[in-house]
Amino acid sequence: NKQDPDTIIDQWLECDLSLAAGEGTLTPAFEVDEVLSQIGGLLSSGRHLILAGDSGVGKTAIVHELVRRSKLTPGGGPLAGRRVLQFSLQRRASGLKDTNQLRPELQRLVEALLAKGKKIVPFFRDLHLAETFDLGPQFHTMAFRLPGPILCEGRRQAVRALLEDHPELEQQYVVVEVEEPNLQRTSRLLRAWSGHQENEHGRQYEAEALQHALQLSNRLLSRSRQPRKSIDLLGQAGSLVPAGQPITAAHVLDRFCTNYKVPRRLVDPSVPLDLTELELYFASRILGQDEAVSAVVKMISLIKAGLCDARRPFGVFLFVGPTGVGKTHVAQLLAEYLFGDRERVIRFNMADYQAATAADVLFGDPEDYRPPKLRGLLTCRLMGQSFGVLLLDEFEKANDLVIDRFLQLIDEGSFINAAGELVSCRSLIIIATCNVGAEAYRLRELGFSARSDLREKDRQVDRRLEERFRFELLNRFDRVVHFHPLTREDIRIIAQQELMRLQERPGLKNDGLQLKIDTSVLDWLTANGFDAHFGARFLRRTIERHVATAIAEAIVREQPQPHATITLSVRQGRIVAVVAAERALREVAFTQ
Repeated sequence: NKQDPDTIIDQWLECDLSLAAGEGTLTPAFEVDEVLSQIGGLLSSGRHLILAGDSGVGKTAIVHELVRRSKLTPGGGPLAGRRVLQFSLQRRASGLKDTNQLRPELQRLVEALLAKGKKIVPFFRDLHLAETFDLGPQFHTMAFRLPGPILCEGRRQAVRALLEDHPELEQQYVVVEVEEPNLQRTSRLLRAWSGHQENEHGRQYEAEALQHALQLSNRLLSRSRQPRKSIDLLGQAGSLVPAGQPITAAHVLDRFCTNYKVPRRLVDPSVPLDLTELELYFASRILGQDEAVSAVVKMISLIKAGLCDARRPFGVFLFVGPTGVGKTHVAQLLAEYLFGDRERVIRFNMADYQAATAADVLFGDPEDYRPPKLRGLLTCRLMGQSFGVLLLDEFEKANDLVIDRFLQLIDEGSFINAAGELVSCRSLIIIATCNVGAEAYRLRELGFSARSDLREKDRQVDRRLEERFRFELLNRFDRVVHFHPLTREDIRIIAQQELMRLQERPGLKNDGLQLKIDTSVLDWLTANGFDAHFGARFLRRTIERHVATAIAEAIVREQPQPHATITLSVRQGRIVAVVAAERALREVAFTQ
C-alpha cells in the first residue's frame, strides 16, 4: 500500500517552522546578522546549505531565525511562499526495527516532498548522523531531485567526515562554519536574550546574573559551548524563581552549585575563602608533604580569585617520590574538597599503556570504524565529566608515544582524538604521579629520612626525571612536586586516623560499637606497620591483618550488645581485642 505523502512527511517531522514563525513561537536568535546575510546570498544562488559547528553554538537557532525573519520580511526572500519543515534522522531511525531501513525511508520522503512541488523546504537538523547511517548517496540524489533549497546542520567533524567520504556532495552543498562566539559577543547575545525574556515572558534577569552565568559556564563548563551553556544555566536558575521576581546572581550561583556539586566558597565572590583554614585542612590530611600542601593551596587560590589561565587546565602537576606517601591521596582529597566526591577522580594506571599501540587505545584508533575505538578510551572516560581530577598514575611507565600525545593535552588543555573531535580538559586538574628516582630517599631506619639532606635528594630526583622525560614535557607542568618519606610521627598520626576510620565500618557503626584504643597499639603500629618500599600502604595492610581481624573475631565470638565498647591493646607482642559487655569482660587475642 502506497502511503500518502503527508503521512510520510509526518513520520519525519519534528516541527513546522513556518507555522511556528507565523504563531510567533520561534525564539529569536541574536548576533546572527552576518551569517544570515551570507546564507541569504547562497540560497538565492540556488545552492543547498549545511551549517557545521560544535553542539551548542547556535546552528539550529540560526535556521529558526532565518524562517522567522522570512515571515516578517516583505517578499520573504528565498523562502517566500514555502513551508520550512524540521526533520530528524534520529527521530525516524528510532521508529524503525532496523536502521538499514532508513535509506529507503529517506527515498520515500524525497518522493513525498516531490509530490508537494516547491511548497516545502526540508531542514535536517542532525546531518552528522548521515555518516553513521551511510546516507551520503541519498543526500546527493536529493540535491538533484528537489526543486527548492535544502537546509541542513550538523556537528563539524561528522560533516567533514561525510564530505571526505562523499566529495560529490560539495558540488551541491555549501558548508557554512558556525563558530563559538567569543566572550564579548556572548555577553551582547545574553543581554539581547534577557531583553526578549522580559518582554515576552516577564522574566527579568539582572545584569550581574548574566555576567555570573557567562563567567561560570565559560571557565567551569569547558566541554560545552557558548551560547547554549550560559542560556541553559540562566534558564535553570529562572525556573526556580517565582514569577515577578528578578533572577539575581545568587540564583545563578545556587543553581550552578546544586547542579555541579561545587562548594559555594569556591565560586561565590561574596563568600570568603580562609587560606589558613584551607592549609590546615590539607596539612592535617597530607602528612609530611609541605610542598604538596603549598601547591594545592596556591592552585585553589587561583581558582577562587578567577586568575587561572582560561586556555589551560586549572592545574597540571607532576608528583614524584616514593610509593605510599600520599601522591594518589592528594588527588582524592582535591576531588573531595572541590567537588564533594572522591569519585570525581578519573584515574588511569599508565603501566597498562606500555605497548606501542597504547596511544591509539587512549586517543583513538584512526583505522577503526567503531565510534568508541575511534574516539579512544580517554574521550569516553571524560564524557559527562564537566570538571574533576584526571589522575595519571605511574606516568613514567607509559610508552613514549603515549607520553608524547599528552604534550598537547597538558599544554593546551585539549586534544584531538582520532574521530577529529576537539576534547577540552580545561576544567580539569591534571596530576601525573611518578616513582622515578624514588630510591634516592631510601635511607636507613626503614625509610625514615633526616630532613637536612632532602634538597640534595630532590635534585637527584630531578636529574633522573630529565633522563626519563623530555624537557618539553617537564616544562609544561605547572609544578613538579616532591613527596618525601614519612617520619615516625607521620606514621603514628596516619595509624591513628586509619583506626578511627574503622569506627565507620558497618560492623561497628550499625550496632553503635565503640573502639577504645590503648597507646600501645599506636606504638606497635608505628614500629611494625611501615615498610620503606610501600609507605603507608603497608601500614593499612598491617591494620587489616592485625587490628581489623582481631576486632572481627571478638565480635563474632562474643556477639556484644549494642553500644558495647571494644578495647584494643597489645599483649605479648600481639594486638588484642577486649569486648566489655554488661556482665562480663572476655578477651580474644588474634593468632596468626
